[in-house]
Amino acid sequence: MKNGNTLEFTYTRPKSALTDLSYVREFSDTLAGPWSNFGGSLVTILTDYGVTQTVQQNTPAGTGKRFVRLKVTRL
Repeated sequence: MKNGNTLEFTYTRPKSALTDLSYVREFSDTLAGPWSNFGGSLVTILTDYGVTQTVQQNTPAGTGKRFVRLKVTRL
């Protein structure tokens, strides 16, 4: 969701996988890339249901189109 100059990126993750998986949000101005990881890794936990968490990370909105994706990697 766009909020001023920021894109608020929200996703749900299983708490049991936090030690096994890496979650990195990436952005690009085109779907073809290149994809970049925006430096900061500040994660805001919106809800914690014990088994899962809904979290939010912010990304600059840019001046034109901006695409955001979540890259999940097994550690």
